[in-house]
Amino acid sequence: MIPKIELRKQWLQIRKSLPFSRRKEAAEGLVSALRNRAKRYVLSFSSTQGEIETRPLNELLAHENRLLLPKVVGNRLTIHLVSNLTTDLAPSAWGIMEPIAEKCPEIPLDSVHAILVPGLAFDKNRHRLGFGKGYYDRLLAEAPIPSIGIGFIEQRIDELPIDPWDIPLDNTLLL
Repeated sequence: MIPKIELRKQWLQIRKSLPFSRRKEAAEGLVSALRNRAKRYVLSFSSTQGEIETRPLNELLAHENRLLLPKVVGNRLTIHLVSNLTTDLAPSAWGIMEPIAEKCPEIPLDSVHAILVPGLAFDKNRHRLGFGKGYYDRLLAEAPIPSIGIGFIEQRIDELPIDPWDIPLDNTLLL
C-alpha cells in the first residue's frame, strides 16, 4: 500500500484540480444536505487548500446561532461558537480561518450535536486521510458525537492505510 505521505500529495492534487463548476455544485449540495439535518450545534470547519466550500453552510449555521468552529490550541482543537464569519475569524499560522477566542465563547464538546470532518480522501470503511497532525482523531476519541466526513465524491477510495490512532467516521457525505 502507498505510504500516507505520498497519498496526501496525490489526493491534495486531485482535490485542487477539480473544476469550478464541480466545486460550486458540491458546495450547494452541502447546504441542501445539511440544512435541517442537525437541530443543535454543528462543529463545521473553514475550508482550505481546495476543500469543499463550507462558507455558505457556515453562514447559514451562524445566522441560526448553531455554528461551531475549531481552533488549534497546542495539540488539540477547542470549539467556539461563531456568530459572524466576517468579524469573528482570523487566519491561523497555517492560513486557516479560526475563531478569535476573545469574540467567540468556547463550547464544551458534550454540547456538540454533529462534527463535520474534512479530509483528503475517504474510504468505504469510513476512514479518512487527513494532513497527519491528528487533531480530529484526538477530538473524535474524546466523545461519542456523530461524525460526518465531508468532501467531493472524487475523494472516494476503496481502502486507506490506517494507524492504531485513526478513528473511523460515523458517516461520509461526499458530493
